[in-house]
Amino acid sequence: MPKLTLRFADRKYKTVDWSLGGCRINGDAAQFRVRQRIEGRLQIEGAEERGEFIAEVVRVGDNGDIGLRWLELSPHIFMTVAAE
Repeated sequence: MPKLTLRFADRKYKTVDWSLGGCRINGDAAQFRVRQRIEGRLQIEGAEERGEFIAEVVRVGDNGDIGLRWLELSPHIFMTVAAE
C-alpha cells in the first residue's frame, strides 16, 4: 500500500497507515486537537495524482499519533485510493 503525503499548515506529513475512512500521521501533539478541521493537499506516493482533502482530527496521542477522518476527498483521489 503506497503512503500518502498530506500538506497543510505549511508542513508535510506522510501517513503511517490509511483507509477510505481516514489516516494516521505522526506530528506534534500540541499542534492538534480533537474535532479540529484540517484542509490541504494530498498526494499518493509514486503517482502524479494530487487533490484536495478536508479531514477532522479524531485522536491525538501523547506520542504524536494523530488520527484523521476524511470529510472530503477530491473525486479522482477518492477513486485512486479506493482502487488501492
